[in-house]
Formats: sequence, C-alpha cells, structure tokens
Amino acid sequence: MARKPYLSQQSHDAPPKFNAPQRQRYLYIDTAFEEQVLSKVRGAANKVFCALAYSYFKVTYQFFEDAEAKDLKYLARRFDIQKTLNWQEYHRDTRNNHRAIILEFMGFKSFNTPDSTTKATEIINRYARVKKNFRDCFCHLASELRREKIEIPSYNLLKSLIDKCYKNHKAKLLSIVENELTSYDKAILDQLFDNDLPKDSQAIRYRLTLLKKFTQSLKPNKISKNIAGFDVLYDLFLISAPIVEKLDLNGEGIRHYATSVNKSQIFQIQRKKDPNRYLHLITFVVHQFYRLHDILVDTLNASVTSAYNIAERQAKEHYYKIRNEQSKKTKTLLEQSGDMFAAIEKAKGVLMDESLDDAIKVAKALKLLTPKSLNSEQIINSMEEVKSDLDRLSGEGLLYYYLEDGSLKLQRRCNDIVKRLKFSEQSVNKPLLSAINRFKKYQGKVDHRYPIRFLSKEERKYVDTDDEFKSKLYKVALFKHISDSLKGDSLFLEHSYRYRCLDEYLISLNVWEKNKRALLKQAGMLKYIDFKALIKELGLELHQQYQETNEHILENSNDYVTTKGFGEYRLTSQRNTYQEESLLDSVDIELFPKNSYVTISEVLNTVHQATGFLDEFQHHNDEYLKERPDDNVFIASTVGLGLHFSPEQFTKLSRSVNNSALVTTINNYMSVENSRLASDKILEYVKSMPLAGLYIGDFGLQTSSDGQKWTVSKDSFNSNYSFKYGGKDPVLAAYNFVDTRHLFYHSNVISGAEREAHYMIDGVMKNDVVKSDMHSTDTHGYTEMVFGISHLLDISFAPRIKNIHRQNIYSLKGKKAYTSKNYPILPRKQIRLDRIEPYWDDILRLCVSIKLGEATASQIFKRLNSYSVNNNPLYKAIKEFGRIPKSHYILRYIDDPELRSAVHKQLNKGESGNKLDRALAIGRSEYAQVEKEDQEAVESCKRVIKNAIVCWNYMYLTQKVMNARSKAEKEALINKIKLSSPVTWEHILLHGVFDFSENKLRDSRAFDFEKMHDPKILKT
Repeated sequence: MARKPYLSQQSHDAPPKFNAPQRQRYLYIDTAFEEQVLSKVRGAANKVFCALAYSYFKVTYQFFEDAEAKDLKYLARRFDIQKTLNWQEYHRDTRNNHRAIILEFMGFKSFNTPDSTTKATEIINRYARVKKNFRDCFCHLASELRREKIEIPSYNLLKSLIDKCYKNHKAKLLSIVENELTSYDKAILDQLFDNDLPKDSQAIRYRLTLLKKFTQSLKPNKISKNIAGFDVLYDLFLISAPIVEKLDLNGEGIRHYATSVNKSQIFQIQRKKDPNRYLHLITFVVHQFYRLHDILVDTLNASVTSAYNIAERQAKEHYYKIRNEQSKKTKTLLEQSGDMFAAIEKAKGVLMDESLDDAIKVAKALKLLTPKSLNSEQIINSMEEVKSDLDRLSGEGLLYYYLEDGSLKLQRRCNDIVKRLKFSEQSVNKPLLSAINRFKKYQGKVDHRYPIRFLSKEERKYVDTDDEFKSKLYKVALFKHISDSLKGDSLFLEHSYRYRCLDEYLISLNVWEKNKRALLKQAGMLKYIDFKALIKELGLELHQQYQETNEHILENSNDYVTTKGFGEYRLTSQRNTYQEESLLDSVDIELFPKNSYVTISEVLNTVHQATGFLDEFQHHNDEYLKERPDDNVFIASTVGLGLHFSPEQFTKLSRSVNNSALVTTINNYMSVENSRLASDKILEYVKSMPLAGLYIGDFGLQTSSDGQKWTVSKDSFNSNYSFKYGGKDPVLAAYNFVDTRHLFYHSNVISGAEREAHYMIDGVMKNDVVKSDMHSTDTHGYTEMVFGISHLLDISFAPRIKNIHRQNIYSLKGKKAYTSKNYPILPRKQIRLDRIEPYWDDILRLCVSIKLGEATASQIFKRLNSYSVNNNPLYKAIKEFGRIPKSHYILRYIDDPELRSAVHKQLNKGESGNKLDRALAIGRSEYAQVEKEDQEAVESCKRVIKNAIVCWNYMYLTQKVMNARSKAEKEALINKIKLSSPVTWEHILLHGVFDFSENKLRDSRAFDFEKMHDPKILKT
C-alpha cells in the first residue's frame, strides 16, 4: 500500500482534509469577509469558490489548484446551491482575481512580487550558510513567510527557489576558493594525500587519515600524537583560515563539509573536482583545528584536576601516616614547656622572697632555671622541629610539597599544550597572559623573572620563598590558573568552538546596531523592544497572580497548601494514583498480546511500511549516486547501534546481513541528523492518529526532558567521574525529551557533570514536529536564568522544583503592598530593575542570537555560567529578569493543583522512557564510544527504535479499537488506553538471534495503515 510522504509535492499542494467538526469550524465565513468581499463576487458558484479559497488560506496561508468535494458541497449548501460544483469550473482569471482580493483582505502579499521573492531568497541564503537540509529549509521558509505575511506558494516553486539558492551559494563558495587559493597553497593541501609511512613500508597511511581522529587519553605518548597533529594542522590552518573567513560560513556550515571529509575514504575526496575538493579540505582543516584546540584544553583541564586530586590524596595519606610522630614531638615540647613554666614559677617565688639577699636570690633562680634535665638547646630544637612540621606537614604545606613532587608528570602532559594554544588578546587576566607569553617565548624554561601577580597569596608563599624560586611548583600553579581561567571568564581562545569570548557567539554588535528592529521582527521578538512597557505588563500580571493565589487561600478554596505565617507555606498533593490504578484494574482488557511476540526487526520494518522513515537515511555526500543499501541493512544498522552493539558483535548475532555492509552503512548513512529526520517521520505519522490525541489534556501539548546517567568504558572528555552514578568509571548523561503522547522528539548526550538546564532550550527549539505548549523538567533542568531566557523565547517553562517552598519569590511592588492585605504568601525580595534595564539591549541581542541559530542556548549558557557576576553584569541582569517569570510560575504552582499534577505526570513519562532506554541496552550497559558525535549517533538510533516501538503500539491499539465488537467494548478499550501508556515492550523480543530476512520482517499483524488516521475511530 502506497504511503503519503509528509513533505512532498503531494502533501504540500493538496488542500487540507477536514472532518465534520473541523469543517464547521474552518469553513465558517465571517461577516467582514462576506460584506467586503463576497458581496461583490458575481455568481453563486464563484461565491462558493472564493469562500473556499479564503477558508483554505486562513488555515494554510496557501492557495490550491484543487478542492475537497465535501468542502464544496458543504459551502454550496451554505449558499443554497443544489447542484454539484466542480473546482475545475473555477475560471483561472477569476481565481487569480479572487486570490488578489483575499490577499489584500488578509493583509498578505503575493509570493510573485519582487519584494516577496527577494525576502524568500534572503531567508534561504541564511539557511544555505548553515547548510540546513532541504526539509528543514523548506519548513522554516514556510514558517517565516507566514510570519512576514507572504503567501506560501506551491511545492515546485519553493523547491526550485531553494535548489537555485543552494546551487548559487555553493557556486559562490567554489568561486571564492578558486580565486583565493594559490598554486602553492593547493600543493600544500594536496600533501594531505601523501603516505605518512616510510617508503620501504608496504602499508599506506595517509596524512589526512591521521588528522581525522584525535585521542582523548591522558597518557603522554597519546597526547604527543595530538601535538604532532596540531603541528601539521597549524601550517594548513594559516592557509585555510583566511579563505574560510571569506566564505562566511558559521560553525554548522563548516561542520557540514568537514563531516563529509571525515566520513569519506581518501579516494572519494581525491576524485572531487579542484574547487570542490579544496573547499572540503580547507573547511576540514579549520574544523579540526578548532576541535583540537578544545581537546587540548580538555586534556589540560583533566591533567590539572588529576594532578591536584593525586596531590591532595597523597597529602592526606602522608598526614595520617606521620601524625603519630608529629604528636610525639608536640608532646615532648609540651612537657619541656611545662617543666620550664614550673621552673619559672619557682624562680619567681625565690626572687619574691624578702628573707633572702639579692646574691642568693640570683644564684638560686639561676639554678632553678638551668637544671640539667631542662636544656634550653633541646627546647629550641623541639620548637624548630614542631615549627618545621607545621610548615611542611600541615594540609596546605603537604599539598604544595606533593604538587611540586608531581610537577614533572604534569609538565609532560601540559608543556606542549600551553606552548601551542592561541589565547585571545580580549582575555581579561593580563598578568596571566603575560606569564603565558613568556612561557612560550622561552620554551617553558621558568626562572625567578617570571611574573607572579596572577598567583594567590598562598601560592606565592610556597613558590617564591626566601631560599629559592620553585620553578616546578610555579609551572603547576601556572597550569592550574590557565585551566581555571579558561573554564571561567578571564581567558579565551582565538580558535575554538567552546572557549571563545561570549561576544563571539552572538550576532556582531555592528550588525545588531544597524538591523536591530529587522532582527527582532525576524525572531518574532519585536514585542519585547520596549523594556518599560514589558515590565509594566509583567508587573501587572505578577501582582494579579499574587492576589489570585492569596485570595484563594484566604477563601479556603485551595485545599492543597498550608500556610505558617510570615510568608511561609507547604504544599500537599492530590493523590489520584490509587483511583487511577483502581479504574485501570477494573477494566479487564489486555491491551497488548500476552502469548505472542513480535521481533524488534519486524516492528521497525512494519513502521517503515507505514511511515517510510528509512528513506531519511541518505548518504552524507550529496553527490553520491550509487544505489542505497537494502532496507534490511538499515534496520540492522539501527538495531545494532541503538542496542549498544559493535558491528562485529552484531554481525555474529544476525542473519541475512554481513559485517562489511553494516560498517559501510553505519559510517555513510547513520548520522545524528539522518536519525533525527527518521524519528521526525515517525512522529508525523503518530501525530495524525486519533488515538494519540487522547493523551493531550487541558494544558495542551506538554513536553518534558530528563537526563539518564551511563558509564563510559573508554577515555572520553564528554564524561566526568561521579561516584554516585558510576563508581570509579566516568559517566555521561543521555538527555531525552518526550511529549505527552509518549513520543521521543529530541535527545543529546552531555557530560555527566554538566547542568541539564543548559540544554533544555536547545531541545525545545530544535524540533519542528513537536511544538510544546508547556515544558517541564526536574530541579536539574531549572535556573532563574533559564526562566528569563525561556520567557523571551516564548517557551512556557513549568519545572518541578525540589523544596519549592524554600524558593525566594519576588515582586515589582514592595512587600508592604501585600502584608497590608494580610496575605499569607509574600514576596521575600523586590525585583531590582536597575540591574536589568541598562543591559536590556544585550539581553535581546543574546536571545535573538539563539532564536536565529547564530549560537545554541547551551553554548551561551555555559559561557555565561562560567562568568563571575561581578565580571559580567549581563549574567546578573538575565538572572534578575528571570525572577519575574519564576515568581509568577511558583504562585501559579501553589494555586493550581491541576498544574502540579500535570507537571508530575509528564515527568513520569520521561521516567518510563528511561526504563526503555535501559531495556534496549542489551549489547552492553555502557557507552563504548569516545567522540560526542559517535555517542549521539547511538542515542539517536535508540530514539528511532523507541519511537518505532511507540508507533507500533499505537497501530496495534488502533487496530484493536477498530475491531471492537460492541460500543461498550470500544468505550472500555478507549478508557483503558487513556489511563495506560504506549511505552511498553513486554511483547517485543529484544534478545536472541536477529533475523533480517524478508520473510521475518513481514508485518504479521496486517495493519491497515490508511484507516488508522480516520477520526471516526474514536466514535462510540
């Protein structure tokens, strides 16, 4: 049975299909249109045609060459026309005239005007710059045309314009490369294809191959390989960087071409024509140079952290080991001091004795003060020993002793790194920058002439002593300060993806100042340009929420909050779980098969037959013309990666697929982007199933995100040690997003130590299929800054905050405005507008940069969070602004038990997804991949599998509803489905031998894919 693609000429150019209720809603003709337009249309049939064109345009912002017969019939009855109308009778000239009138009435412009075409071209060129795929560009273009009030044209017209713009952009890039690269430059770049092994060696190892992968190990010999790669890349970077800068590609655009080189074999790159080959090579060089800078900084950070951890551990062990000896010395000194004190007291008694003459007093006193058992030299020695121990063997002294002791080991890892890193002159810590420059100039040889201003007072005491300048310890301290400053806000790199100055991630200041209003309009944020008007509106809303929340408590209409006075309160929860479980148990219907099973390979193949999701796995090279692998190979690749198998392991467990085909397919087709598109295809199919709508409640389409920790078996900088989650193994977090229909619409992989809040906005904004009405996280996904940015990006943020009653809430009015009314819930502090207003323009620039894709929210948050508040008042301003929507939300959360329940239930859906994640990891219960991209490839394949399982379950349940034998059975079935979850897998075989033969992939349930989208399914 043929399937209908969700982005094709057929789907785009076909008029919308309405059911009966939708027809009544969308084909309603408003009075204004009837009076101003239809009253002037001649002929009853033309009135119907014009009214239907208007109705379609209101819904889709498009005009169509055809119409649904049922829609024509419905409107014909509206105008008392009895005969059957045919859309083809709608004369072309009349149709075009009506379209112009409708556009004018709606305030839209025709796409065929020069201004509209120019605007569309500008939008496409922006996406060409970042190398958006065709589907994303098409969807974003349609969305932006709608926002600009421009008619959305036919599929072929948009496609031809996109193809033309992309082709012209590529030609422009090739022209720049051809004109800027000299023959000498080309010869240098061509050396990447030279054999790096000695001439007498029979093996071949291309220089380009050595630059594709970098180690993430802390072993000195491994680090030296990265340094060697850096030295090769450096000369190539000097050639490539100026040309890439002229190409005006952002990070995503550069990555696109570089990824193609990374995934291609040498002969495939060599076969490209000259300008195209060099375009790929120079972007590859720049991309790898930036990546290697980040990896070297990660190596430096990890090495310094390891050195300090080892020194602290050794200091503790040494301290505990020698503390008995130190105690003995201290005890001896105390005894000697006691004896001396007693002798002094006796001498004082003698000197005060008036019966003795002076000579006798002196003689007796001297005798008492100089006994044989109390030698002053011994006391002095004991004091020196104790003092020495205090200096040497205290926690602080021991730490610096062992840091110096481990200095050579740290230098072997870090010396060459610091010599090669290119630090930005925008760096704030000038004394440290001065020390680094001297370190580079003298090739790491340190002496007393090195600057020490950047060192702390404590460090100076141990580095620059009276006796000597400890160069070994100085280097340790230098590396430590470089590491801290790079992670913080005082040192930046010139060539890096992650360690640049914050300002470099944003739209440039010149562009912003020249085009502020246009950029705000493009981002849909023009409504925020007037700070005072916005604050007035937010202040009014917050004040009204204070009133509403408190009045409900005073009226005793909120049973789920108890107040304690002075603004203190505690929340209690609705407990519906028992009632729901009782209702669930009372419906004696098995939703899923108990005695029969379906294999995971059959699930994926069946879902592909319905959705065509495997078609989204396209070769990474746009110019690749050879035939794609068979569908069973794609299914095997998805299952192998998603279930944490290596290709070699999986081939041994599989039938009808070989290792070579599997490896080739994984390398060339199974990218993160392709997996995302495949998941989106499944989501689109499930979205249009009536059964999925059962899970959408009063708060609209809810979404949530939550992280799950996994151990990593190999050295990876995208992981961190956490004894709680991984014991002695490093951990990462798979951060997954799910909507209220149990569809997993986004995921990424982050380090186990990173705050999840940085990535929440990325996930909500990156997906075009699921548009969230309210997004929830747990406490790890919440910060006041996220509240502020979310509000400006029009994201309804509703986290579940631990101990929410301890959170500070704020107001724009003084506290007295509420205490005078005896309100139980009171603001603890007042919003400081003086912290926000001076930086409002910078806040808008930051948000527009995120909205227009100049940088991701996670990139910006990580840089902002590393800044100290005093050094970056922008951080302080965003945080202060975020307290307004945060306070408003907390007041709503107190006042609305239904909101609390909805947030809690949605987060539980994420927990169900995490359990399925664990169940799918049957190859190994950890990640074996080193690179972040490879880890995300595994996670994205797993997400495809999860969505396929959910989709198959929806289809199974839909078929069950369709086959219900009575109205009562159908009602009972629908009620149980509402209270159940499609995230279940007991009936799916995940283990055993994987058979990908055609016979085993066949749909054993004979699903009727077409009927599953019929809205009548839910009618009882």
